Amino acid sequence: MVVPTHSILYFCIIVTVAKFVVCASSSIDRIAATQTFTFSSEFIHIKAIGDKPTLLFLHGFPSSFHSWRHQTKYFSDQGYGCLVPNLLGYGKTYSPANETEYDSKSIVDHLIALLYHVNLGNSKVFVIGHDWGARTASRFVLYHPERTLGAVLLSVAYSPPGQFNLNVVLNQSLLVYNYTSIGYWEFFQANDAARIIEEKLDSFIDLIFANDSMLARTDFAPVGKVRAWLSSGRRTDRASYMTQEDYQTVYDYLNKQMQPKLNWFKAIIANVDWEYEKTLNATVQRPVLFIEGTRDYIGIIGASERQKQYISDLKIVKLDTGHWVMEEKPEEVNREIDQWIKEVISNKLNSTKWNSSIPGGDSELRGDGAIRRKHPLGSTIEQTYAGVLSFLRRNYTRDLSNVDVAVTGIPLDLATTYRPGARFGPKGIREASAQVAKRKSYPEGIDVFADLAVVDYGDCWLDCGQPHTIPLAIEAHAREIIDQNVFLLSLGGDHYSTYPLLKAHVSRHGKPLSLIQFDAHCDTWPSDTPHSLNHGSMFYYAVREGLIDPQTSIQIGIRTFNDDFMGVKILDAEWVHQHSIDDVVDEIKNRVGNNATYLTFDIDCLDPSCAPGTGTPVCGGLTMAQSIAILRRLRSINYVGMDIVEVSPAYDHSNITSLAAATIGYRLLCLLRDKKMIDKSFPFGNYEDKK
Repeated sequence: MVVPTHSILYFCIIVTVAKFVVCASSSIDRIAATQTFTFSSEFIHIKAIGDKPTLLFLHGFPSSFHSWRHQTKYFSDQGYGCLVPNLLGYGKTYSPANETEYDSKSIVDHLIALLYHVNLGNSKVFVIGHDWGARTASRFVLYHPERTLGAVLLSVAYSPPGQFNLNVVLNQSLLVYNYTSIGYWEFFQANDAARIIEEKLDSFIDLIFANDSMLARTDFAPVGKVRAWLSSGRRTDRASYMTQEDYQTVYDYLNKQMQPKLNWFKAIIANVDWEYEKTLNATVQRPVLFIEGTRDYIGIIGASERQKQYISDLKIVKLDTGHWVMEEKPEEVNREIDQWIKEVISNKLNSTKWNSSIPGGDSELRGDGAIRRKHPLGSTIEQTYAGVLSFLRRNYTRDLSNVDVAVTGIPLDLATTYRPGARFGPKGIREASAQVAKRKSYPEGIDVFADLAVVDYGDCWLDCGQPHTIPLAIEAHAREIIDQNVFLLSLGGDHYSTYPLLKAHVSRHGKPLSLIQFDAHCDTWPSDTPHSLNHGSMFYYAVREGLIDPQTSIQIGIRTFNDDFMGVKILDAEWVHQHSIDDVVDEIKNRVGNNATYLTFDIDCLDPSCAPGTGTPVCGGLTMAQSIAILRRLRSINYVGMDIVEVSPAYDHSNITSLAAATIGYRLLCLLRDKKMIDKSFPFGNYEDKK
C-alpha cells in the first residue's frame, strides 16, 4: 500500500487484523491504523487537528482505500481528519459470501460503528464516495442526516429509493444512448463471472483502468462486451495515472477475491434495500457536491439531472475525465471538494432544518405529532383514525419561528345565502386531512414536509354576536401571520372571508393583486352595502376598492349567471370540459403573468357528485381529477396567499367533500414546496436570514 509521505510518519504501513495500531514514531496526536473488530473492518484513520471536521472516504468497485491516496494526503496536510475504510467485501474487512448481506442499511451501520470506534461517535462528518462508494455515501446521508455535514458524490449520482429492474434500465439506456450503459451488470451477476475475472485479471484491470476512456463505452458498458474481452484475453495500455505500484495494489486486492465485490451488484439487482427504504423520505437533507467526468460512459441514465428534485442544495461540477475522476485529476478534484467544504462550513446552514428528521427524534414519534413534534419540518408516525387532529398532522402552534407556511381556519358562515354550516369547515377539513398526511406526493414521490415547514396556526377567533367585528378580526388574524413573512393558507368558512384576507395581503404586498378563483359563482354581484356580510359580493367590493386587478384575474368553473363580471376573465365549467387541461393552464398563466397572485378555491367549483357538502352546490362542475391536474401545472404562478372555502360537513357524505378540500390543500402545499426547492422562487419563511 502506498501512503502519503509527510515530514512525520502518520501512517502505519503494516496492516493488522488484530489490534489497534498506533504509529509510535509520531510526536503528534494523529494516528493511522487498520484493524479488525467484531465484524472485521480495515481502515486508515488520521485524526483532525483542532476543530477541522473529519472526511469519511468511501471507495468504489473494484478499488480499495488505496484509490483515495491523493485526497488523503491533500486533506490531512490541511488538518482535516480522514477516515478511509475498505468497504464490505474488500481487503481484510468482513466479506460475506451471501449477497443479501450487502444491503445498504448494514453497510451504513458498519460505518456508524466504525465512527464510534475511532471516537467520532458524536461527531458529524463529510462523507465522500466514488462509484459504489457514492451510493453508500448517499445512503449514509439519507439514513443519518444527523451524522452528516454534507456529501460528495463522484461519478455516480444520487438515486432515490425505489425498486430496481435491470432490464428496464438497460432498455432505457439503449433507447437514449444507443448502447446499454450498465450492460456489464449482466455479466457481473453471472455465477461464473468471479472465476473468469480472476483467471484473466490482467486483462480485466487493463479494461477497467484503460488509457482510452472510450473503451468503457465500446468494450465495457454494453451487454456481453466484458465477457467477450476477457474470453479473448485482450490487453490495452493502462491509464497514465496508474503506476506499477498502483497496479500491483489493485491486483492484490482482486486476486482470488472477486465474488464479494460482485455481490454489491447482485444485491441491488435483488432489491435487498427496498424493504427498509420503501417508507423513507427520498429527499436529501444535507448539501451535496456531485463531480462527474464528461468522458464517463457508464452509469444510470438521467440520474445526474433527476437527483436535482431530491437535493435542494446541490452543486454539480463537470471535469474532463473518465470514470476515475479523483485519480485522473486529483488536484482539480481536491480543489473543488476543499472549496465546497469551506463554503458549507461558512454558510452555517439552518440548524433547525438539519435537526428536523433526526432518527430517534421526531421521525420515530408515534402519534400526536401535532403537539409532540419539536420541529416544523418532518413527519411522525400516525394512525389515521386516532390522535390529535391538525391540518395534515402539522405542528399545532402559534410559534412561527423557522416556518414557511401557516394554515389557519376561518370558522365563519354568517355570510351564507343558502345552507349554513361552513363554520364547521376547518374542523372537517382537518379531520379528513389525516387520510392524506402520510402520503408522498403522486406522481413525484416527494415528502413535502421534509422541505416545507408547515404549521397549523389554529382558528381565527370570531365573535358571532358582534358581526361587525368579524372583517377586522379576520384581517388582524391574517396580519399576525403574513407580517412575519410566513405564507398563509386559510381554510373556510364561507367565501366572504376572502375579502378581509385580501385586505391583509394587499397591506403586505401592495395592490392590486391578481386573483385565481375556482368557483361555481363569480361572487361579483353588485351591492350597495359594503359593510354587510355577503358571500356573493365580496369580489365586487374587491374590484371596486382596487384590491384585485380584474384585467389580470381569472375565474374557473363558473356556472351561474351575472350581468357584469367586472372585467374578470371567465373560464366557465362548460369551457373547461370542452378543452384540455393544458388549455386551461395556459389561459390562467397568460392571464395572471408574474403578478402577485392570490388563489381561492371554493369547493363548490367541484360538481356535487365530488363535493356535496357545501352551502350552494351547482351541478355540472369540475371533477377532482380535473382540479388536481390543473393545480399541479400552476407552479410558476407568483403566489402570495391561498384559501379553500365553503366546506359544510353537515351536508357531506362519507366526508368526501372534506377529503377533497384536504387533498386540494395538500396539492397547494406541493406547489409551494416545489417553488422553494426546485424553482428557488419562494420568498417566504420566518428565518433569521430573511428578516
